[in-house]
Amino acid sequence: MEFKNQIKIKAMEAPFFIEADSDLIRLGYECGWGEKNSAGFGCVDVLQQ
Repeated sequence: MEFKNQIKIKAMEAPFFIEADSDLIRLGYECGWGEKNSAGFGCVDVLQQ
């Protein structure tokens, strides 16, 4: 498969820890963290609980 219009996205991976009320953590998990999360950025994954 050949892609003619390749899009390069500048991104970074930055592990972080958070301690907060469980409702706030859930909100951050569902909406994304940081800026540009409405564009699909700010994704998170739970590594440990």
